[in-house]
Amino acid sequence: MFVCDVTPTDEIPIFVFVKHIIQVTNMWLICGIVYDAVCFNMHCHAYEFETTGEWVAFQAGQMLDNQCPSIFQYMSKLLVIMIHV
Repeated sequence: MFVCDVTPTDEIPIFVFVKHIIQVTNMWLICGIVYDAVCFNMHCHAYEFETTGEWVAFQAGQMLDNQCPSIFQYMSKLLVIMIHV
């Protein structure tokens, strides 16, 4: 799971769950499924998210963030904890 973009107004992260990394003529592509943040869970200090079902491909250098936050399940909700170093 990586942050691939943020919403323009609220700067809420948009995630991509990486499924494939492929090389096409000297170019590395990261392919995955887009996940939108539904809300911020104050108790867990994490974003709740759900899939859009949309597939995307990025060049390796185009990813917004190179951190790889982990996915957790809490009370049947999927969460991503954003750690800022």
